[in-house]
Amino acid sequence: MKDIQRTICLLLLGFHSYLSYSLPFSIKPAPGTVLPTTIAQGNQTFAYYTVVNNTAKMRVGNFVKYLPTNVTQIIDDNYISNLCGAKFTLQAHNSIADNCILKLLITGAINSNDRDPTKHLFVCFPGGMTCAGTNYPLNVSVLSEPQSFVAAGTYSNNITQTDSMAISVSTNGNTWQMVNIPLPNEYSSAEINGMFCTDNLCEGVGFYTDALDNDYPAVLRSVDNGKTWTQKSIPLPSGCTQGTLNAVYCSGAYCNAVGGCADGATYAMTSVSTNFGITWSTQLLFASPMLLLFGVTCIDNSCLAVGVNENNYGIILKSSDNGQTWHKNLQVDNTQFNSVSCTQKVCIAVGVDTNSYTIIYYVSRDLQNWIPYTYTGGSLLPYAQLTSINCTSNYCVAVGETSNVASFSDNVPISMRFDLSGTAATPIVFSGTPSNDCSLNGIRCTNSICVGVGSCSSNPYIVTSTNAGQYSWSQQITNLPAGITTGAFNAVG
Repeated sequence: MKDIQRTICLLLLGFHSYLSYSLPFSIKPAPGTVLPTTIAQGNQTFAYYTVVNNTAKMRVGNFVKYLPTNVTQIIDDNYISNLCGAKFTLQAHNSIADNCILKLLITGAINSNDRDPTKHLFVCFPGGMTCAGTNYPLNVSVLSEPQSFVAAGTYSNNITQTDSMAISVSTNGNTWQMVNIPLPNEYSSAEINGMFCTDNLCEGVGFYTDALDNDYPAVLRSVDNGKTWTQKSIPLPSGCTQGTLNAVYCSGAYCNAVGGCADGATYAMTSVSTNFGITWSTQLLFASPMLLLFGVTCIDNSCLAVGVNENNYGIILKSSDNGQTWHKNLQVDNTQFNSVSCTQKVCIAVGVDTNSYTIIYYVSRDLQNWIPYTYTGGSLLPYAQLTSINCTSNYCVAVGETSNVASFSDNVPISMRFDLSGTAATPIVFSGTPSNDCSLNGIRCTNSICVGVGSCSSNPYIVTSTNAGQYSWSQQITNLPAGITTGAFNAVG
């Protein structure tokens, strides 16, 4: 009987593109998603399919019979309301509930040309004799290093007093290619503050400025590793007339962006997308006191956002529902939190003590309780701050700057590495910088490569480590486009 079932499935696999009208299911990538084609060694990613009942009657007890090697079905996700479970019911074709979302965890290579039908996706009616495959098979290769880095920020023309979005893409962290991002006609300037990339998807956030000098939150989206982009302004929450987004993080179908909006006062603003960054909803948080958010990260269904309020308190917010609602998790006097990142074992929020202008970081192992640390001395100049942190599954690296003056001019870049317990190594103070005023604003690490971005004497500045941020960094200033006088990178994904 097993051989008969395999034969049926094999025939379906070979001929489903011609007989799709008669198949029991239609299985296509979920709207707004892109099937991953690469995965970094040791990492994991997700694929999402929409499974549609093609028949004229309700079907009960459907199930996934076969999956490719290195693929597991996720049957529990509280935030996908129509998730395909271990057994699932679909209403008749063209009914409201004739479909469900199939969520698949990918942990390694997948060969779409494998001739064994049990190594392909098949969804079946009860009994497993009537099945359907997909015209969109998974084909994933494993990379020893990431497929791309995307650096983002702003280019400025000091003569026309206008700013434009800056994006450069690299496949190795060393060689960079600029990407042209046209400015929408209704705006005069724009800037990207935050960038997040996973697999082929990248989300960037920032703001547009109109002719009256009003700012509006901007979102950019790429599904080809940063080569091409769509962009739009998203609505402001009620009570705000201007706004900007400073950071973004995506986990599964959910993307969270944070920043601030204003109408005479500044309020914390969050934006959340439940469909991979296609559409966004915004909300204003905590109307008093004024609060601005600079960083966000998520782990499983929990998210953390960090910033500072008008009373000079560093703030950590927590969400337990993928950014739908937020509450205050920590409030610390004389502190500004600039960034936060997590592994499965530890979360670290970094920033500056606004009284002494020295490095401060907080470590949590339960997303609830935080242990404070400060760092001074070593090779650091009298003043120092950490501006960004990024964690892999094995380590975390933060970047920032140190200076002889509390206003942080004439800066020297620094990096600081943390292990999985949150213990920090001695900061690396960069030497041989291209000029006397260099800062780092963003960091991304994967496997052994870390890329930091910022500015050096008003030019875009990139540093790269091939040893997980442990020892030395290479440095470069990227070229400015024609007609541009200054530039800076604010983030890297």
